[in-house]
Amino acid sequence: MNKHKTHDTVTVAEQRTEQEKHLKERLKQHIQEIEKKIQELREAVKYHKRSAQAAIKDSERIFTELICSIERSRSEKSVSHLRKKLEDFCHKEIQIISSRVNSIQIIPFIEPKTREEFLQYRNHFTLDPDTLVY
Repeated sequence: MNKHKTHDTVTVAEQRTEQEKHLKERLKQHIQEIEKKIQELREAVKYHKRSAQAAIKDSERIFTELICSIERSRSEKSVSHLRKKLEDFCHKEIQIISSRVNSIQIIPFIEPKTREEFLQYRNHFTLDPDTLVY
C-alpha cells in the first residue's frame, strides 16, 4: 500500500489479488453449500427409495391377502353350493324310499301245518336269482 498525500492508495495488482482472494472464498463457500445440498438430496433419495420399497412390499402383501380372500370366498361358495345339491339329492332319495316303504304290504305268513296247506302256499314262493346264495 502506498501513501498518497492524506490517504492510502492500493495498487491495481494488490486490488486484483484482494478481489481474487475474496472471490475464491465466496466460490469455496458456494461449492460447500452445493455439496451440502447434494448430500441432503442423496439422503432424501435413499429415504424415498426405502419408503418406496416398503410401500411395494406392503402392496404385494395386501394383494396376496386379497387373492387369498377371494379364493377362500370362492371355495366357501362352491362348498355351500355342493352342500345344497347334496341335501336336495338326499331329500329326494328319502322321499322315494319312504314312498316305497309305505307301499310295501306285509302279508302275514301262516306256517303250514299239513301237507295240503303247504301245497296251497308253495306257488306263492319264488326265488330271486340275484339274492340267491349258493
